[in-house]
Amino acid sequence: MQRNSGSGNPRSLKSLLNPNGETGSAINAAAAAQEVRGRIDEYISLLRDAQGTGNNAGYCLAGSGGAHPQATTVGQGCTVTNRKFEVDDADLTDGDVDLTGLKGVAAVSTGSAISSVEASCILHQHTASSAANRFQQQQKEYKLLGGMVKITNGLGSTTIEIEDLAAIAKPSVADKAEPLAYLYKAIKDLKDAPATPAEESVEQMFKRLARNPTLEAQLKAKLNRTGRIATGTDTKAEATAIMHNNIGSKQHAGNKLWNELKTTEVEPKTGQATMTKPKLAETTDIEHLDQLLAYYSEEKLASLRQLKADLAAGSG
Repeated sequence: MQRNSGSGNPRSLKSLLNPNGETGSAINAAAAAQEVRGRIDEYISLLRDAQGTGNNAGYCLAGSGGAHPQATTVGQGCTVTNRKFEVDDADLTDGDVDLTGLKGVAAVSTGSAISSVEASCILHQHTASSAANRFQQQQKEYKLLGGMVKITNGLGSTTIEIEDLAAIAKPSVADKAEPLAYLYKAIKDLKDAPATPAEESVEQMFKRLARNPTLEAQLKAKLNRTGRIATGTDTKAEATAIMHNNIGSKQHAGNKLWNELKTTEVEPKTGQATMTKPKLAETTDIEHLDQLLAYYSEEKLASLRQLKADLAAGSG
């Protein structure tokens, strides 16, 4: 009898074939985080490149009379030139973020000038004196927002323009310290990723699982706990041998589990007219394999529900 798995697909299987939910949210979160990084870089670049008053070259960190709080400005120390992104496998919880916002994020000062001259951070201040404005008096060109906004200072004039994105969003132009370079690489990697899963037979899938270091490590830990292996024996080698002999290996020999499974008759693909059930070894379609997993998972769940009902009826 042919059955359609319908809405019985496990959530994990649906996510694998249609990853628009979790993956889409992750992409949006990464994009938002990248924008925040870019805005931080924007302000750091502004402070790093800005020209102070008079002969004080450096940041827009000026106290009274144009004196800088620090004797020597350290330009490159405020610029991140090498980022390392760590992947956290832990799930986000309400303890991290909820509808009220991000948890544990403390408020910061506005950065406005206060009574202490040393703590002032003046980005722009107009005065009546000629050439006394504390904002980019140096005649130079600098860029903000990852190179998208270019500011050119000339004698008595300032030009602010938006660069052509196509001209700067490429490896030879986007500097490694600029957020735009990371965004470009992320988009390019996404474009270069295969649109569909690589072709893999069911037998290859079993062999790949047999070489999974996580499964091997779990089996090794189990051997150590049970004590069934003599003291001093290399349990890792034993675990590897068990995995290869029972699940599969790179060679043709040692495919005990696969040899037993490959002739198993399975449900035909939905819409496929056939007089006989196909064998597992003949399954080459990823969609068909998904249907099989969903179908047999639902069958097992139905059996467990029936067993639970029978036990409840018997105990009554």
